[in-house]
Amino acid sequence: MRWTVLFLLCLMYLIAYLDRVSLANTAPLISQEFGFSRVTMGVIFSAFVWAYALFQVPGGWMGDRFGPRKVLTSIMTYRTVIAALTTIAAGVSSFWAVRFMLGVGEAGAFPTATRGMQLWFPREERGFVQGISHAASRFGAAIGPPLAVVIMIRYGWRMVFYVIGVISLVWSIVFVLTYRNAPEEHGGVSRSELARIRGVDHNQEIRRATMRKRPQVPWRVLLSHPNMWALMCGYFTYLYCLWIFLSWLPSYLVSYRGFTLLKMGTYAALPLGAGVVGDAVGGWLTDFLLVNGNDHRAVVGGAHGHRRGILGHCLRNDEHGGTNRRSAVTHGVWDPGGPRIVGCAIRRCGLSAIHRGRHLGVLDRSGGFRN
Repeated sequence: MRWTVLFLLCLMYLIAYLDRVSLANTAPLISQEFGFSRVTMGVIFSAFVWAYALFQVPGGWMGDRFGPRKVLTSIMTYRTVIAALTTIAAGVSSFWAVRFMLGVGEAGAFPTATRGMQLWFPREERGFVQGISHAASRFGAAIGPPLAVVIMIRYGWRMVFYVIGVISLVWSIVFVLTYRNAPEEHGGVSRSELARIRGVDHNQEIRRATMRKRPQVPWRVLLSHPNMWALMCGYFTYLYCLWIFLSWLPSYLVSYRGFTLLKMGTYAALPLGAGVVGDAVGGWLTDFLLVNGNDHRAVVGGAHGHRRGILGHCLRNDEHGGTNRRSAVTHGVWDPGGPRIVGCAIRRCGLSAIHRGRHLGVLDRSGGFRN
């Protein structure tokens, strides 16, 4: 049953990133219709990340307080409403407001999903499930450009948001009917699977999950922990690189490189498609290295140094598109930093499992302010 839970959460990650890149993918047509400059589009893009950064910790608190089932269902239903509102936006202010509202609602999604994974998976599998879920998000971002192009050419840019809204609503219905906050609450979990998730004591009795309804957050411990600050710094730089591909790459390819919409759809998908591989391998590698006694600092630091040179090469003024294409793909493959960092955050910061939502909220906030 836990793999069904992982599948549903992966779908949520996929839809979330499909939605995040929707405005970037439709930006060329939106800019043309409303006469927006690149500076104006930058202001509109920033609305989401400001809200996302500001509401990460409150969103993580809600996941801890009310449980993943209620919170994730509400977030995805809310996403349906925002998608519909995007189609009736009529100017800079309304586009900015809608994107800000999306950031407010989506801020708690990933911290809460991480909380759900922690409840459903044993410690030695958590790096892998983080890698797979992040790979799903990259897959959503990768299929976004070609999917958006196909829809826009036939039905216009507004239909892109209608499709996302319908998909989000269907997911929320399936999730609320299928998911439970703990495997002990689900009738489809066998005793052997529960023993795998919780572990057994010396009497071969299944250990119980210790959860309090209103846990007190050890903010002093959280904010003074050196591992937490190291992870925040890593996420800070990691998301800066990622945001370029999520927001600006389609407009850059169309406006600066002169690509057609069809060609943009193909090239914009390359780095994020390669990131599917990088994230999945990175999550597996986290489990493998840490289980075999490797220092978690080496696990977190491995991917970041390689990224700096590649990113500049991807976007430099070069007539050789093939070279830049290979660089973009290489950046995507060397993108296991996200799941590595999250996997290590789950394992190594020494905080109780009941605080995982807020823990990841603080981590994501550090990346959001950088963007």
